Amino acid sequence: MNDRYYDIEVEGITYHFPSVTTILAIANKPGLNEWRARQGFELSEQYSQETADIGREIHNYVARLIRRERIGKLEWDTLSEEIKNGLRAYDRFRIETGFSANDSEVVVFNLKLGYAGTLDCFGVIDKHRVLIDWKTGGRFWPSYYAQLAAYYKALGDAEVKVLYVVNLDRKTGVPIVHRLLVKDCTPYWNYFKSCLSLFKATRIVENLV
Repeated sequence: MNDRYYDIEVEGITYHFPSVTTILAIANKPGLNEWRARQGFELSEQYSQETADIGREIHNYVARLIRRERIGKLEWDTLSEEIKNGLRAYDRFRIETGFSANDSEVVVFNLKLGYAGTLDCFGVIDKHRVLIDWKTGGRFWPSYYAQLAAYYKALGDAEVKVLYVVNLDRKTGVPIVHRLLVKDCTPYWNYFKSCLSLFKATRIVENLV
């Protein structure tokens, strides 16, 4: 299993919480399963690992840009075209929306429900506080909104009004923006809580075997 957990310390007590993405992975994704079946297991696993590595690199470089760390020409020239396109997409999103980042890679947790995760970024667009999750794949899944809803509930920031899923397209360098108002996130939050219940029940049953 590739489950990810966070050790969260609160008032001297350390909690071992599953990550938001680990919880959501419990749900079946027919489209992804069909693709894996067409590609064959080994090839699909290799491709998934390669794209995951590229995605992590794009996330890391975007976090650096948000921290106002300069990427010099020599370093830029060493990057693959896919990583460059991801960064171009971020820059285009920032310019077109007027996005101003406050922080990135923020660990959030929900003590009551027992989960944690890393929020990619939060900041301001059109004078409204927003949460953003960067994606680098070519597909949009509704569970992405559930992921952001879980982060929003864990962050507990009532001033946040909009949740964004932004695909930093590594093929075209053009951002693909999906926008969800917080007031409309209830179905996705309910979906996440259902996945969380199933995740906990599954782990209980596995421990009985």
